[in-house]
Amino acid sequence: MENISMKTVTILLTKYSDFVGRFICKISKNKYSHASISIDEEEEIFYSFNIKGFAIEKPKKRMPKKRLPG
Repeated sequence: MENISMKTVTILLTKYSDFVGRFICKISKNKYSHASISIDEEEEIFYSFNIKGFAIEKPKKRMPKKRLPG
């Protein structure tokens, strides 16, 4: 029998406060306008697609100091 190691996958949902983010939330009636995925155990690197194509994100470097409502 094989030894199978489990990996953690994290999905990060965010709401951008720019025009496009607000527009996406409005027409989709969702709280979030963007999704990223991480396969990194430390959750430091996330991957996503945006209007420019494939993106590598490091959200911990640019976390807001105070939380935005809703």
